[in-house]
Amino acid sequence: MNGHKTDNRMKHYAAAGLLLLLLAFVLALRFDYYFDLNDDVLMKDILAGVYTGVPESRNIQMLFPVSAFVSLLYRIFRSFDWYGFFLLTCQFGSMALILGRALCIAKTRTGRILACAGTLLCGAALLLPHLMYVQYTITCAMLCAAAAFDFATMDLDAGEEGFRFSDIAVRVRFPGLLLWIAFFIRSEMTLLLLPLVMTGLLFRLLFIRREETGDDQGETAAFARIFTLRSAGIAAAAFVFVGAGIAFGLGADHLATRDSEWRAFRSFFDARTELYDFYFYDMPDYEDDPGFYERAGVDEAGAMLLKNYNFSLDETIDETKLWALVDEARAVHAAKSSPAERLREAATGYIYRIRHLTDAPYSLLVLIGYLLVFAQIVKAQERQTTIRGLFAALFLFFVRSGLWGFILYRGRDPERIIHSLFLLEFVLLASLLYLLQAGVRKDGGEREEASPAAPALKNLLFFALWFAAAAAVIPGQLRRCDAEGERRERVNTAQEAYLSYCDEHPEQVFFTDVYSTVRYSQKMFDRRGMSGSFSNQDLMGGWAAKSPLYEKRLAALGLSDMQTALAENDRVRFVSAPSRSADWLVSYYAARGYAVELEQTQTIGDDWIVYNVKRK
Repeated sequence: MNGHKTDNRMKHYAAAGLLLLLLAFVLALRFDYYFDLNDDVLMKDILAGVYTGVPESRNIQMLFPVSAFVSLLYRIFRSFDWYGFFLLTCQFGSMALILGRALCIAKTRTGRILACAGTLLCGAALLLPHLMYVQYTITCAMLCAAAAFDFATMDLDAGEEGFRFSDIAVRVRFPGLLLWIAFFIRSEMTLLLLPLVMTGLLFRLLFIRREETGDDQGETAAFARIFTLRSAGIAAAAFVFVGAGIAFGLGADHLATRDSEWRAFRSFFDARTELYDFYFYDMPDYEDDPGFYERAGVDEAGAMLLKNYNFSLDETIDETKLWALVDEARAVHAAKSSPAERLREAATGYIYRIRHLTDAPYSLLVLIGYLLVFAQIVKAQERQTTIRGLFAALFLFFVRSGLWGFILYRGRDPERIIHSLFLLEFVLLASLLYLLQAGVRKDGGEREEASPAAPALKNLLFFALWFAAAAAVIPGQLRRCDAEGERRERVNTAQEAYLSYCDEHPEQVFFTDVYSTVRYSQKMFDRRGMSGSFSNQDLMGGWAAKSPLYEKRLAALGLSDMQTALAENDRVRFVSAPSRSADWLVSYYAARGYAVELEQTQTIGDDWIVYNVKRK
């Protein structure tokens, strides 16, 4: 019997995988896959060996277990975009896992058709731009969404031999592994979404049924066991399994980066993130408040580099100075408004977003989900379902409000974070609607449906309305993808011309002004992404600046430091967009005791100027 169930389950997951593979190919024919940001391109370059000349197992943001795995693939076969393939596999794989689980719990043909239509329509409505313009934060969120759905719809039937606690590990293993991978990819995002993921587990425990305890005793005895031993065992197993993965990832990453250079860089990177993500606009210009920088040990030339993000040029800017600047900027930020005022602003902004659906279509689809859930709660005939459903819906809203409040209070809410929150909330609402329709147990002792996984046909209308709203959203998402693709094609045309120029002059080294390149994002699986060849151009700041990888890169280029190389090495060039003045570079060298002049040696189209920095 169990073997037959396993065979059917494998068929459902295989069918889901094939369907999502087909979707990936259809989207590839219609659009191009891109790395969303140049940060993602840098991470790929590090893993692929483009940055240092060899595939690196230690990356900037990812934890060591997953970065070591991807870099190993590059070492085995260099000329393939393994990082892009890995992210796409995780994204479409997450959707396939959600669909496969939906097919398993939908026992009727109508239910399975609805599961396929719903996954494709809602997935496209929520994720289409992120499927095409891939960002590892969204990849992490999709893995968390699959884990949450698996928790919420977990199979807890006791079976012929009754319930055994040894089965718990098997039940929580699969969503736990998804959370492991998500944490290894983007640890901070996984921790942010973890309360929502565990809300899915709470949903399942709220709607556990008497027959799932393996106990045919009376209602009172069975109900007591549900909310003590059984639930505690499942919840504990889930937390222990997830916690073990987090501990393993952090431990392995700590061992891989335990040397002093990596520890110093991690501190530098955390300070850089804090400064630029949260306090950049609290940093005054040097002439307005020189004491702000001088108290941190930064002079006017260093302040200029920190403002234009080209801080790789100054070897003296380290983690100690950055943390001192963070403290200064934090004090400026605190003086502008008290914690109570910021909390009030966050609450006001949160209420405004809800009232005006400012994040549509994501907020609209989630709102419809809440309306359908409450409609099903009102429609429920049994008291237990009403109470549990109402508690579940309110608890979900409480958790999401807390996370939104945290994001808005900190003052940074990029799309990749808020869309991730909406995605998890949407998946949990779908799970809750399923659980409500499945029912728990009628007061008279008979369940409303013959199977918890086969909602009555009259209830399918709830899902149909939701899917119709998703279908109405898709044309707008398609237009957004088209417009974004055209924009990226224009930007990348200029960037590719510059990179091709660098390829044509392998004897030279090119250091590029950071803000001249921030709009660039590389296309996946193109010639450059598949080559894996060592690059002779680098940014003058960014994520990798001051890292051991950066030092290794300079050595591979035959250089000791950027400041000396630009001024004294005739094969090193400075590159900037014409719209950005290069006078700051002359001023910086003057402050460091160098008298230099910029000689324009080449223009690349209308988008780039190549300078030779000559010391007088």
